[in-house]
Amino acid sequence: MLMRPLAVSELAGKADLIVEGRVLGKVSLRDDAGRIYTKVQIHVSEVWKGSPPASSTSNLLTIVQGGGTVGDVREEVSGQVQYDLGEEVVAFLLINPRGEPVTIGLAQGKFHV
Repeated sequence: MLMRPLAVSELAGKADLIVEGRVLGKVSLRDDAGRIYTKVQIHVSEVWKGSPPASSTSNLLTIVQGGGTVGDVREEVSGQVQYDLGEEVVAFLLINPRGEPVTIGLAQGKFHV
């Protein structure tokens, strides 16, 4: 399956939440089904659209994405966004049914500032 490129205007239109901030940390875990996922913690400096979920505290926002490394096991999702520690980003996010922010369009929904 090919990924269709999304214009910034399309990302903005689809986003529930758009934030600017700095990546503070990442942790990879396993869900109940054994799949690996990663939580990325962002210190939000500005909210450009929407409101962070109620689970967010202060200026901290946790983005969830598929894949990561737990122990010596790595799972990758093709095209998945990479957040680097200390990186300043603008992220275009959807809120999933569990109330967690996820990046729109995989790597397309994150911009390095």
